[in-house]
Amino acid sequence: MTTTTRKRRPARCDPCGGFSAFFRLLARRASVRWPGAAGAAALCGLLCAACTLDAAPTARGVSVPPTWQNADTASHDGAAQVTRHWWRVFGNADLNRVVEAAGRESNEVAVAAARVRQAQAVARMSRAATLPDASLDATGYRQGSGASWNDSHPWGTSLDLTAHYEVDFWGGLAAARDSAEALTRASTFARDTVALTVTAGAAQLWLQSAGLRDRQQLARASRDAVAQTLRLVEARQQAGEASELDVVQQRTLLAQLTRTERALQEQTVASDNALALLLGRHIGDLILRPAPLASLTIPSVDAGMPSALLARRPDIARAEAELSAADADVVAARARMLPSFDLLGALHFGLPLRTIIESPLSSLTATLSAPLFDGGRRAADRDLQLARQDAALISYRAAVVAALADVETALNAVRGLAAQASAQDVETAQAQRALAIATSRYRAGAETMTTLLDAQRTLFSARDEAVQLRQARLQAAVSLYKALGGGWGDELTAQAAGVRATAEGSAMDDGTAGP
Repeated sequence: MTTTTRKRRPARCDPCGGFSAFFRLLARRASVRWPGAAGAAALCGLLCAACTLDAAPTARGVSVPPTWQNADTASHDGAAQVTRHWWRVFGNADLNRVVEAAGRESNEVAVAAARVRQAQAVARMSRAATLPDASLDATGYRQGSGASWNDSHPWGTSLDLTAHYEVDFWGGLAAARDSAEALTRASTFARDTVALTVTAGAAQLWLQSAGLRDRQQLARASRDAVAQTLRLVEARQQAGEASELDVVQQRTLLAQLTRTERALQEQTVASDNALALLLGRHIGDLILRPAPLASLTIPSVDAGMPSALLARRPDIARAEAELSAADADVVAARARMLPSFDLLGALHFGLPLRTIIESPLSSLTATLSAPLFDGGRRAADRDLQLARQDAALISYRAAVVAALADVETALNAVRGLAAQASAQDVETAQAQRALAIATSRYRAGAETMTTLLDAQRTLFSARDEAVQLRQARLQAAVSLYKALGGGWGDELTAQAAGVRATAEGSAMDDGTAGP
């Protein structure tokens, strides 16, 4: 068993050099003694060193098995790798069209994408909180009273430039920024999870609709065969070779098959409606061109190693990002329990417009604020974040365990259904032979109607089960692709490789590439 341990980087600290220069300018304007370059450097070094308040690394504590228990090792040779466009391996153009439309048009994917944009906006706000903010106020005025108020009074002007900066002494603002960025990643992974669920769901529903249509066609063909046999029985009755009971029993079987066909039609409409809903369409706008399931390829999928699954599932990545956010929230909560240090600088330009540069006024204020009594609110907030951190860790472990179980379940279904298919082929062939023998013997008067009816029912049931079994095998392959992440991790790796290749190409063009 492989056990992984999770480590978290310390909260990052913003450089202080630019802010030091700004407030040194204010100090000169205000005739305030500033500690000089060495003192400023020492102060900035102290601030940056203080920005390392951090939570203890969170251990994942998840054991991953070395191999899959339900993997069919005999089928690994020639097995297909899980790629981003996994649905194309089934070899049907209409299935490709529907699945790709689901990824583009699904309302669920659109909502998840909107939530990503929300998280990105929150992250930008959190990053802005680590930077100084400045404002400029401009005022124009004229002064006078009573009879002295006239146009001879000149206009006065006032400009106020104010800058405020909260020194992130304990790294709380940086931790809040890290939390927001982690939640942005989590929302992105959540969107990818929804997209994977939607595309897999669309494939499942398409296969279900195709299977129901195959079963309708089978029921229709069986009904026609039973109707033909009914005419034979009626002819034998007229010749005095069959009883009325034989005719009634055959008509009963014909009615049963007609009812089955109608029920399958109803199920097909319901399945199509569910698929249209998934695509965000009305059922009237859904155009399907499903092919017989027998024309689709049942793929052999390479499940890889269990340890690789952690990097292939977007839901695991989401849980890990949420755990990173919870770690950062703990740091931010602890920082809020400690004193805060604020710098406020102001430049005031008054008097007439012509002297606006000549005699400005300025001020520089440094404020140290320490919490004394808040009724335990900050401590409760810290405990709240610690509890959320514990919950995030448990959720991460649960996501990993659920992912492993999903793959094992899908592998078991793939292997078990393949074994059933072999037996089902034998069953169908024997049922077809039994019906041929029973029909021949009935025509010769050597067999009863009951035997013929049983043979007809058995063959229809065997053929119907064969269609359902093929549908189940195709859907099990879809479930396995989904359980393995649908090529999500490989897509990220390809994107990262593309970014690296672009960066290396740019470096070579600039002549800055390393050896």
